[in-house]
Amino acid sequence: MSVHLSGHRPRDGGERELTPQLVDFEAHHLDTFKHAPRDAETIALIDQRFLDQYVGKAASAVFEGRTLAIAGIGEDDEGTVHIWALVSEEMSRRFPFTLARLLEMGLLGVEAQNPVKRIEARIVDDYEAGHRWLARHGFTVYNAELGSSHYVKWT
Repeated sequence: MSVHLSGHRPRDGGERELTPQLVDFEAHHLDTFKHAPRDAETIALIDQRFLDQYVGKAASAVFEGRTLAIAGIGEDDEGTVHIWALVSEEMSRRFPFTLARLLEMGLLGVEAQNPVKRIEARIVDDYEAGHRWLARHGFTVYNAELGSSHYVKWT
């Protein structure tokens, strides 16, 4: 899958991308992903089990050969969906609207699934834009722990 989110192309008809492309997540995307300092602990936990679960099922935002964001969905047997995203500082700084669109597309896809009872997300405390995005999309804090907050949205 390869989706160009903005539809913008250079006026001269050239092939240079102006915004990231959304593609299926592949293991090599981690090689070009410069994670934000807030995600260091999460990145350290990525192992073969993670790759087996998410390669081809999660999505990456790729720009000029660099992976700027990776996001996915995990499910459990009780109708709860867990959404997650790793977002680089470059993606947040240079492409905030594209990032919002990517996440909104993913959230709409999750909400369209049945039988989803609730959607959960955990976010580190110092990622204020992420907290605002979750609140704007109907999530409420379910549990706050040292260093992160657990959000839930009932569907």
